[in-house]
Amino acid sequence: MTRVPLRGLTWDHPRAWQGLEAESVRLAGEAPELAVDWGRHSLRRFEEAALAEIAAAHDLVIFDHPFVGDAAASGAVLDLVPHAAELGLAELEADALGLSLASYRYRGGLWALPIDGACQTAAYRPDLVAGAPLPSNFEEAVALGRRSGLILALAVPHAFMNHLSICGLLGAAFDGEGPLLVDADQSAEAIEIQRRLVAFCPEAARGWSSIGALDALARSGGPGYCPLVFAFVTYARPDRPGGFARLGFGDPPGLAAPGAGTVIGGAGLGVSARTAAPGRALAAAARLVSAAAQRRMAIAGGQPGRASAWDDADAEAASGGFLSATRTAMAKAKLRPRFAGYIGLQNAAGALLLEAMTPPFAPARRVAAALQDLAARYWPRSTGRG
Repeated sequence: MTRVPLRGLTWDHPRAWQGLEAESVRLAGEAPELAVDWGRHSLRRFEEAALAEIAAAHDLVIFDHPFVGDAAASGAVLDLVPHAAELGLAELEADALGLSLASYRYRGGLWALPIDGACQTAAYRPDLVAGAPLPSNFEEAVALGRRSGLILALAVPHAFMNHLSICGLLGAAFDGEGPLLVDADQSAEAIEIQRRLVAFCPEAARGWSSIGALDALARSGGPGYCPLVFAFVTYARPDRPGGFARLGFGDPPGLAAPGAGTVIGGAGLGVSARTAAPGRALAAAARLVSAAAQRRMAIAGGQPGRASAWDDADAEAASGGFLSATRTAMAKAKLRPRFAGYIGLQNAAGALLLEAMTPPFAPARRVAAALQDLAARYWPRSTGRG
């Protein structure tokens, strides 16, 4: 009897599907019962779509780690802790890059496996930014912006991601276990820094995600430097899409300071609680995040969550040097809040900050206080959710 392939959902960018689909073809050849048909949805839906809705229609779902609070509250995906042995979690934990696995642990459960690793780094055009190290602080970043042009991704929620990362580079100690409660002075300083950077950006940047900013950076005639953006290996690879210059990636301003770090990104592979084939779905997930599979996916165009794949020589060569250039930032990256309902805060805070980047400027301390008020409003302390 022929088994129906498992249904999977990822997001629609070559970083997300190129290596994944290649490895899934290989897996189906070795173990036909573990075949997965992968659908794709947009980056925007990946950032916003209700996890319960997409998990109900699929066996395997790839989702953004800030959804783990919703995962724990809704039961949309399986807690993987009871399946530790069959998933090889001890070995995976030992090989996780930075917080790539820890970002999916919440309230005693593990709600996904790290299949993709990312954080905010700097990006630049090597043909326009050459002959000197990347800026080591934001003063140097502004100076480079004057020389070569500078951009940021500013669409909601990226204005908020920039804010969190700047706070993190200033030493803010957020850890994803509560609401955004960054020191008021650090938050206000981060708002002033982002305003100085936004002054270089075209109006179109207000609609850019990370992909939009990287596309603009990689097109001829554009700016040369982006101090903060979620890094995409696609733009550094020798086989990058036609019409795009090859980009370099590296440390963002301030990363060398003790305790500094940007926000972690990446994606996790979850198993739907509604799957009719939990055994097969768990087995497929285990194979797709294995060390060998992650290495092959990195070579084929993915962005692995395992340190061994990130450090592999063949993967490094295929990435065009991207993996080693972003390794330190990945190791130092910090967690966003992840409570149930956090995505609402992320979007509301992004909209607030985007407005705060537009003259006439409200005092930075007032904006910082408004962010704290938003965090308190969304934080589920009174209901016990999260």
